[in-house]
Amino acid sequence: ERPIEELYDLSKPIPKVEKPNKDEHDKKLAEINDAFEKLKEERRKIQETIEGSLNKGGGGSEVSKQRDALKALRDKKGVLINEKKALKTQLDSLKAAGDKLVKDRNDQRSTVKFSTAEEIDKEIAKLQRRQETTSMSLTEEKKLIKEMDALKASKLKIKDLKSTETDMEDIKRKRKEISDSIAAKDKEIDAITKEIDASQAKIKESSEKDNEKRSALDGLFKRRDELKKEIADKLKEKDAVRDEFREKNNAWYSYQRAVKAQKKIQYEEEKKKREEEKAAYL
Repeated sequence: ERPIEELYDLSKPIPKVEKPNKDEHDKKLAEINDAFEKLKEERRKIQETIEGSLNKGGGGSEVSKQRDALKALRDKKGVLINEKKALKTQLDSLKAAGDKLVKDRNDQRSTVKFSTAEEIDKEIAKLQRRQETTSMSLTEEKKLIKEMDALKASKLKIKDLKSTETDMEDIKRKRKEISDSIAAKDKEIDAITKEIDASQAKIKESSEKDNEKRSALDGLFKRRDELKKEIADKLKEKDAVRDEFREKNNAWYSYQRAVKAQKKIQYEEEKKKREEEKAAYL
C-alpha cells in the first residue's frame, strides 16, 4: 500500500471521509442479482421454446445433430463453471484468513517499538551502557531495568510477528495460484462460449432454411440476443457497483490511516515540547 504521506498532507486538516454503507451496497447487489437471474430464466425459457420448435423437424435432421452437439458444449461449460465456483470458494476462504492475519499483524505491530530482534538487542545494550556509566537514583535504575525487561519480552512478540508475516506470504502465494487457475478457467469458458455461439449460429442458419419455422423463430432469436446483451449489461453494472464501493472503502481506509498518522505526529510533537519544557525548567 502507498505511504500515507503521498495521499495526504499530514500538516493540514484532513477532510473527513465517510465510511461507505455496506448494507446498502449489499442490497443494491442483491437487486441487480435478482434482475440478472430473471433475465437468465427468461432466456432459458426462450431457448427451450426454440429447441422445442426445432425438435419437430425430426431426430435424424441436420439441425437435430447440431442441437445434440450444442447440448454437449453447454454441459461442458456447466462443468467448467462449477469448477470455477469451487475455486472462488477456496479464494474467498483464503481472503478471509488473510484478512485475519493482517489484523493480527497490525495488532502485533502496535505492541512493539522495534521491528527486529537485532534492534532490540542494540537498545538493550544502549540501556546497559547507560546503567553502567551513568550515575542515577535507585528509582531511575529500577525504571531502567524494567524497560530492559520489557524489551527482552518484546523479542518473543517480534518472533510471533515474523511468523504471522510468513503465514501472510504463504496465503498470498496460494491466492495467486488460485487466481491464476480461475483466469485459466475463464479462458476455457470463453473459448467454449465462442463454440456455443458458433453452434447456435449454425442452428439458426439451418433452421432459417425452413420457411414455415423461420417466421416463428425470428422473434425468439431476436429476443434471445437482446437478453444476452441485457445479461451482459447487468454483469457490467454489478462490476461497476463493486468497483465504486471498493474505491469508497479504500478512500475511507486511507482517511483512517491518515488520521492515525496525524495523531501520532501530533503526539510526538507534544511529547518533544514537554520534554524541552522539562529540560528548560531543570
